[in-house]
Amino acid sequence: MAGYALIRGNIVENIIRLDSGANWSPPSGTIIVQSDEARVGGTYDGVTFTPPVPPEVPMTAFTHWARVDSFQPANEKPLRVKREWLGVDRLVDCYVTQAVRDLWPGGIAVNDFVIIEFVDGDLNKPLAISKVFKSW
Repeated sequence: MAGYALIRGNIVENIIRLDSGANWSPPSGTIIVQSDEARVGGTYDGVTFTPPVPPEVPMTAFTHWARVDSFQPANEKPLRVKREWLGVDRLVDCYVTQAVRDLWPGGIAVNDFVIIEFVDGDLNKPLAISKVFKSW
């Protein structure tokens, strides 16, 4: 039994298995191409199958820890942190509490860890609330 991609336009809509010599025709507006590499949601350019791009998953509005990337005291969101989320590094510009602001300069540096919370659960309101003192 061979694997076939059912394609509409250039999008793989389904993967089917057919016995050799099966009496079956694809639905109107689709074609089938034999492939063990095609994936549903991927594309086909007439030669090559490209896998689908996984959707970007936004960070959730929970408490996170993140690594300090930079600190610009004159900015509205003076602290830029780097947070790995699902294997992707994300840069987030954060508001800071007075306690975190008072650590600058000298008490907080690039690569230090801070605790980030999202005010009212709003991803547009990240707030650095504290520096983490690493013991590892």
